[in-house]
Amino acid sequence: MLSDMSDEFLAVAAREIIQYDPDAKIILITASDDQKIIRQCLDSGASSYISKPFDFNAILKGISDILAK
Repeated sequence: MLSDMSDEFLAVAAREIIQYDPDAKIILITASDDQKIIRQCLDSGASSYISKPFDFNAILKGISDILAK
């Protein structure tokens, strides 16, 4: 859980994880629904981005979408 991190830092973290492991699949779950932050995270390598509050089915769909790729 990364609750003490800012949403802007998520894009940096995603980029660093992908640099370390290009095959990593990252699903970010955060309270922010800021479209700029979401785009930055996806552009940085995150596979999916889910905003809170979320439906459990959204997580299952995110995982299914990643596994289907």
